[in-house]
Amino acid sequence: MKLSVPTKIALIYIFVGGMWILFSDMVLAILVASPVILTQFQIFKGWIFIVATAWLLHRLIGYSQQRLREREEGLRLELERRVAARTAELENAAAEMRSLYTVSRSLNTQGLNDVLQTVVNSAVESLAADRVLLYVVDLDKKQVIQFVRGGPGVAQTVQVTFDELWEGLTGWVLRENKPVLSSKDQLDSRESLRVRQRNFELNTGDKIVVPIHYQGRMWGTLTAINRPEGRSFNQRDIELLVGMAGQAAIAIESEHLVAEMSHRTMALEASNKELEAFSYSVSHDLRAPLRTIDGFSRILLEDFAPELPATAQHYLRLVREGAQRMDRLINDLLDFSHIGRHTLTKQTVDTADIVAQALQELDQEQVGRQLKVKVSSLPSCQADPKLLKQVFVNLLSNAFKYTRSCALAQVEIGYQEQMGEQIYFIKDNGVGFDMHYAGKLFGVFQRLHPAEAYEGTGVGLALVQRIIHRHGGRIWAEAAVNKGATFYFTLSPSSKGNGANHDNAA
Repeated sequence: MKLSVPTKIALIYIFVGGMWILFSDMVLAILVASPVILTQFQIFKGWIFIVATAWLLHRLIGYSQQRLREREEGLRLELERRVAARTAELENAAAEMRSLYTVSRSLNTQGLNDVLQTVVNSAVESLAADRVLLYVVDLDKKQVIQFVRGGPGVAQTVQVTFDELWEGLTGWVLRENKPVLSSKDQLDSRESLRVRQRNFELNTGDKIVVPIHYQGRMWGTLTAINRPEGRSFNQRDIELLVGMAGQAAIAIESEHLVAEMSHRTMALEASNKELEAFSYSVSHDLRAPLRTIDGFSRILLEDFAPELPATAQHYLRLVREGAQRMDRLINDLLDFSHIGRHTLTKQTVDTADIVAQALQELDQEQVGRQLKVKVSSLPSCQADPKLLKQVFVNLLSNAFKYTRSCALAQVEIGYQEQMGEQIYFIKDNGVGFDMHYAGKLFGVFQRLHPAEAYEGTGVGLALVQRIIHRHGGRIWAEAAVNKGATFYFTLSPSSKGNGANHDNAA
């Protein structure tokens, strides 16, 4: 075991002091015969021991203090070094955060070209790079779409072709979708001889290349380059550049989505114009022949019935019924197409009054039937009154139609609130339907019951769903065969996450 210096001094002191005490008395007893002189020598010997002890203690305390001061100085220097290093790290992190914030802010205030230039300039500043290059490419067409550059050495950069990029680290990053750091001290086998020669001519040092990609879609690369005499890049620089490339990817993807949305909007506008032209054609060109068919068939039945055989009269009635059914279908289709173009005018609506109007409009369907209609307390809502009335008319008409076979038909219009969501419902005790086919319920021309038994065009529920969706709500149904059906709907976006499930189920 290695002994410390103070321990060694103490051990020497004990050894020498013990020898001094032991042998000095023996020597004095032999050399001095007089008791008086012996006493004086012993007193003198005691003073020598005291002085030696004080001197040794002084040396020991001084040595300990010196070591303590040296250690304190060492700790102070180490603390200053660590504080300086940590301060530098925090300053670098703050600078990086400012750069990322600047880029993020530009996403909402600048166009794509300005955003990409901001990304490049921020990368130059944060990495102290000689030059930063940003390439936006189209991998399918093998083209460079956009080239943005910045930095003190930007004059040395030239725009290259896609094929030249493909031969260098940029091509490797585009293929592998991984960031890469190339050191100035090594030849990189991932670059062609032509690219390495160009790098030498352009005085290229360390190089970082990171991919610009968004959700699996490759948009390009962001490259930071230093001169050979410049500082070497590190892992932190790669991480910072990856973050900036992510911001660039968001900007590019957003611009792409805006362009795609604009294209789709123009296509939709063109389709709407075609639909309007079709609606006009349906309203005028198709309805006129139907009215002609229905009108002449009615004249034949009314004026020439005695002269016609019973079979001919039956056929004429079938012709009239078909023409009238076709006219109703055209009306429903026109209503369905007009809903999308109808200006939605939301206002506070007395829901109970809207239901009363719908019931009054359907008064003829209730005549001569054992029908019980229950209207519960209904709160007011924000809706377009005309469209909301159409919703209740269509749903109540369905309820009346599918309860005809009931001895006592029961229809309830009610309201419930679940987790802060207002839900209206119309419930009946009619024939219901198999929930296995509920997915077809709101499709145009989709019917779950035979047309011979229940008249209709198959457009009513599709129209209801379209109105509800225009209000930002959702609609779904629950039913069982011969146990009735209940249709639920809301008129505003659900705060819950299960709205899509109900829509899918319907």
